[in-house]
Amino acid sequence: MTTSPDTRRHGLGRRLRSSLLQAVQGAGSAVQRFPVAVLCLAAMGIGVNARIADIAIVPEALQGRIMETLGAAVFFNIALTLLIEQRPLPSRRILLASGLTIPLAVLAYAWRPFDDAGYVWQSAAALSIFALPFAGRGRVGPWNLLLRSFAAAALAGFATLAFLSGGILLAELFRLLFDIGPTWEAYAHVVATAVCVVGPLATLGLLPQAATERASARIVRPMRSFLSLVLAPMLIAALIVLHLYALRVAIEGLGSQVDMAWIVPVLTVNLWLVRILADPMEGPPHLDLIRRFWPFALIVPVILFVPALRHETARGWTEGDYYAALLVAAGVSVGLVQILKRWRGDLRLFFAVPAVLLLASLIGPWGTASMLMSPPVGRASADLPQDVGPAIAVRTQFGPFASESVDVAGFDRVLPVISVMAQPVQPTGSAFTGRFDGPVLVLAAAGRERRFDLAAMLASLRSRPDQPPAGALTSDDGVTIGYALRFLTLAGKEPETGEFTLFLRQADWR
Repeated sequence: MTTSPDTRRHGLGRRLRSSLLQAVQGAGSAVQRFPVAVLCLAAMGIGVNARIADIAIVPEALQGRIMETLGAAVFFNIALTLLIEQRPLPSRRILLASGLTIPLAVLAYAWRPFDDAGYVWQSAAALSIFALPFAGRGRVGPWNLLLRSFAAAALAGFATLAFLSGGILLAELFRLLFDIGPTWEAYAHVVATAVCVVGPLATLGLLPQAATERASARIVRPMRSFLSLVLAPMLIAALIVLHLYALRVAIEGLGSQVDMAWIVPVLTVNLWLVRILADPMEGPPHLDLIRRFWPFALIVPVILFVPALRHETARGWTEGDYYAALLVAAGVSVGLVQILKRWRGDLRLFFAVPAVLLLASLIGPWGTASMLMSPPVGRASADLPQDVGPAIAVRTQFGPFASESVDVAGFDRVLPVISVMAQPVQPTGSAFTGRFDGPVLVLAAAGRERRFDLAAMLASLRSRPDQPPAGALTSDDGVTIGYALRFLTLAGKEPETGEFTLFLRQADWR
């Protein structure tokens, strides 16, 4: 007996309405399961809407920090709740999960050794959702939770779209009824509420418990098809091309290629995703191959990555360099652990190891802040980028210059690349920003600006345009910095755009 198209359409409509109703009802259960996470989402929604309305609830300098902390608290609360739900504490688990979340959120707010540490806290907290609930329990649970979380997020997306369409429709009806056109702020409030509150709340309501049983065939079958026909072939093709490139490098003796500094981390992420998704699959053969021998696929990429990273960090480490290296290190670490039979194929490691490394990057001599503030030793020798465009007709361009020696005695922090333009840049936190004010370099950080006269440097450039200026600059209040000019363009006689390597004393900018 066949089903008519009308019947199928009505059936699909009923399923969609049922799914949306389930998402709305799930939002109510989210309040009971994740009270701290719901409060944080509400606070984020209020904060974003207040900013759209230009209402200052908290000082502007703290807004970004508070939002990042609230995001980390949401993830921590989810992970702790999923962990405690599996323990025999039915009457106290919500209170316990909330009590553990608050000190973690306070720590995430207070411990910021560098400007973007909030994103590190958020990433580590998000990874802990798929590792912490399974501590001391089954090793197959993370795959189940990951797939069901994707399904919950997709279903919550429908609820978010419904809220968006309803809000926009309501605004347009008010326009027709009262002849008052909604402003962009009205639409911005609707979008902000949908993205920050409605969608995440619906996702929390549909989030499953951290079950440890194998996934059902209804989930495995479509995922196996997608993996075997799309994701795995793309990954294998990328690995083949990369190994052919490595062979070319070996034969032709090519130098370090800086593109490997970002290609290898991206390849590592793709390899991990395919390996994680392929975990419960049995066949086809190429999925079995990836599941069993994926660590060997990292050998050649890592060999290409190391010299590229050294090339990139010759003038000093950036946050991007550090976390690219950390991601590759996490991949190598999990690959090496596969030697141990006890941990072989354990998905918890794929989430726990990067989470631990991310948290470790916030402390210690090998942490991000220590690496970024390490003073350069001797003469920097990195090749400067050669992609600076030709000067416009009314402009004069100097550089890009080769590296130049700078006396770094007394300096304890290096800014490898700081871009400067002839327009104001709003400082954020303790990040350094620069702008040109005529022949003056204005350097700002931590709410403080200092002005450095560039007249002597400009005179040197005009008299010896092939010699890269480098040396020291002193501000009006007596603070000295070291500099090495990378390139500079002048509009007439005034600096317009430029790049510097700067050397500072950290104590001068606190």
